[in-house]
Amino acid sequence: MSAKHKEITYDELSKSLPNVTVIDVRNRNEMEQCGQIPGSHCIPVTEIKLACSLDPDSFRARFGFPKPNFEDDVVVCCRTGVRSKTACDLLEAKGYKRHRLYSGSFSEWEEKGGNVVKPGQPYYFDSDDEEENQRDQRNQRKNSNMMIPGDQQFSDSDNEEDNCQNSS
Repeated sequence: MSAKHKEITYDELSKSLPNVTVIDVRNRNEMEQCGQIPGSHCIPVTEIKLACSLDPDSFRARFGFPKPNFEDDVVVCCRTGVRSKTACDLLEAKGYKRHRLYSGSFSEWEEKGGNVVKPGQPYYFDSDDEEENQRDQRNQRKNSNMMIPGDQQFSDSDNEEDNCQNSS
């Protein structure tokens, strides 16, 4: 497959939040250890095909956010950009038309000083009520980071390390 995907830059992405759905395809453990881009959602690359095949209710129950439509703006990222390219190939094959690749991925996001939510906590843009945000984050964490029997972890076949240290 390996089609050329439309890319998004750090500046474009940081200005687009929260108007795009950001899907981080690292495994759940990586996101919990390293953090995530605010508002991003975890769908490990090994689960992209499954995610695309689920009906909206099953998708929400499994991943904790509404299933994007084929015409929604979706940005895909991982740690360094390798897994996100694979995920974009899969999304394209399933009919998603407005997906973009953040090839700089989480590493660039951190290097450029982007906000990082740790440890893997969802970020809500729509409320000024800090107590409500914390309660929502706890509830979302229960849904989105819960391991489901049969889940596969990414095998690091793209040589990305599970640790969060920058290789400066």
